[in-house]
Amino acid sequence: TDYRLYEYCMMGGPIHTTYNGNDVLSPSLTWSSSTERLAASAHWAAEKTVDFFYQALGRDGYNGSGGPLSIGLTSNPAYAGAALYAPSNIVIGPAPPGASGPYVSLDVMGHEFTHAIIGNGLAYWESPAPSTNPLVTFSALWWRHTQSLLLGTITWERTFG
Repeated sequence: TDYRLYEYCMMGGPIHTTYNGNDVLSPSLTWSSSTERLAASAHWAAEKTVDFFYQALGRDGYNGSGGPLSIGLTSNPAYAGAALYAPSNIVIGPAPPGASGPYVSLDVMGHEFTHAIIGNGLAYWESPAPSTNPLVTFSALWWRHTQSLLLGTITWERTFG
């Protein structure tokens, strides 16, 4: 029997993680190949994020009613260095040139999940450039605050503007 990355969190509906649109399967719970480790890391970060938003803020999933969340990892070079939210999906691209790996950290997952929450309950508006988009800035700041509560510390690794 193979294991796949699909589970229910405390609340928030199921999280399902795929790589290039396919289930990531492992014959054991060790997740030893590079693809398995990448997918398991993304899945873990999504699970921790969903659980935190429920425990700390009472939020039942990104849409407030336990909707399913799909984490899609892709090797498509067009998405190199990208992490984005599209309705009910968080998409993570391959590592950009010179990076050690794709962006599957708790920080990135929390940021994209915050976009999902905002897009499912707060007013959304577009701006031509990410650095001037109020939604991007708000998501970053909101997640940084949440991360400080979760980890007991806060670090500012980048600037916006």
